[in-house]
Amino acid sequence: MKEIEVWDMMHGNNTEKKSLCQCLDEMGFDRESYMVVRRNDPDLKIGDSYDNQGKLQENKYSTFHIQTSSDVRFSVIANGSQEIIQGNMSDFDAIDRKMDTISHLQNNGNAVTGMVGSNNGVYAAMADHGDEIIITKDPEIAAQLESQLHFKDGLGVPLSNGGKLLDSNRQREWETVEFRCKQAAVARSRGTKEPPKQLKSPFRDAFGQINKNYAALRDNQLQGR
Repeated sequence: MKEIEVWDMMHGNNTEKKSLCQCLDEMGFDRESYMVVRRNDPDLKIGDSYDNQGKLQENKYSTFHIQTSSDVRFSVIANGSQEIIQGNMSDFDAIDRKMDTISHLQNNGNAVTGMVGSNNGVYAAMADHGDEIIITKDPEIAAQLESQLHFKDGLGVPLSNGGKLLDSNRQREWETVEFRCKQAAVARSRGTKEPPKQLKSPFRDAFGQINKNYAALRDNQLQGR
């Protein structure tokens, strides 16, 4: 699927909008192999130390801020240019700003479809202005998002520097993700796990031919992407 088709599909342009989770479902990934964090969720609070009573304490620098904001400052480099992003914002807003800036700096009409990131064996991904970020320990998920959805590298990764989630339900969910990812790795090493499926473009028929109306609308972009 060409990059412009992915962007339109995930933004609901000329077709029904498809979420990142729906794409992973179609690829055949187990829902328990990744954690989903949505824009309307509470903050993903992470702790890495305990008080005198043995209670896990939040590390605000590790927490993924969703409903609250924090001071952020980072640089975005693309196409040989650099721009500084700073301000008080949620982590979702910061990611949006980063993708918008990359698209702007590329200066060629190529909007970013999404981003992936990895750190210490943990992977994260989010579609451009998506409503959810996924966190996993399965490298195959990140690889497929890069190859099939053209996601770019450079996303920050929650839960990748140790610590535990203060929400016990969320912590159990994350432990299940870790277990499922280990199972998937073993199955792949034994050759007993089916490879991921290829996503089908909503703008093409069963033979891969592009819809004529869509082709006319996106003619220039479809030529080189």
